[in-house]
Amino acid sequence: MTTTTTKKNHGAVKGTVAAAAGIAVLLGGAGTFALWNQSGAISGAATETGTLTADFSGTTSWQDVTPGAGNAIADIAAFRMVPGDILEGTTTVEVTATGENLLVDATLDSTTANLPEGVDATVLLSDGTASGETLELTGSNAGTVYDLTATVTLSFDEGSEASQGATVDLTKVNVDLQQRLNS
Repeated sequence: MTTTTTKKNHGAVKGTVAAAAGIAVLLGGAGTFALWNQSGAISGAATETGTLTADFSGTTSWQDVTPGAGNAIADIAAFRMVPGDILEGTTTVEVTATGENLLVDATLDSTTANLPEGVDATVLLSDGTASGETLELTGSNAGTVYDLTATVTLSFDEGSEASQGATVDLTKVNVDLQQRLNS
């Protein structure tokens, strides 16, 4: 069997061969195609992460701040709350802030205390100049020590008729300090 190639077919074959050769060259060179790149270490020293530590070992003094009362409570275990009472417990917390730009939120974890119905607990921090649920602490690389005051307020809703004879376990009311991002 003989195949006759015409000039028209011959040109198509040449074009196909040339295209295949071009693709082969391109594909064959794909493994060597490279963009320039460099890498190196940045100059300077290492850095470290900061810390936030707190010592809650201070004693807590309690005050009956119910309107018309204003009495120091000598023995909180002997005090019996009634609806309408407001108690404040004050303690010092030594906080060490190592690092920069620390905002600290204070919250009260009273879930483990199993507070009786009608009894609410809140906390405020104070550094002597400002107080609130959030304090801005200026840390330092050496660690800045703050003597903060934590004031825990227990209030018994005056309209509450529940919770007679219930126990408020103050050892399970925890003050939590949490670093918050600057916003």
